[in-house]
Amino acid sequence: MRCAQCGTKIRREKVRRLLSNPRLRELVARHKEIHVSVRDDDGWSGVKFPPDVDQVRFECTGEIKDLQRLHALYDLFAEILNTLCHIDSAYEDDPQLVL
Repeated sequence: MRCAQCGTKIRREKVRRLLSNPRLRELVARHKEIHVSVRDDDGWSGVKFPPDVDQVRFECTGEIKDLQRLHALYDLFAEILNTLCHIDSAYEDDPQLVL
């Protein structure tokens, strides 16, 4: 994961905190062909975000034809976003979200 405004040490700590979530690790283990990244304010879509907003990208290989797999990938991405909120990577303070 990359953060243009953070030093390497801070980025590593955020990744450690993200991956310290046991449920997230369990979900990631089920889906080996995924890629998660953080990009600065504009990505390939050309969408412009405010200066302090980055884009979380989630990609998986292949065509998703299985509805159960789609639901499982949705759950994984939701858990990633929820964890980012709780480790202060999406908000300055923990918004106390419960999924």
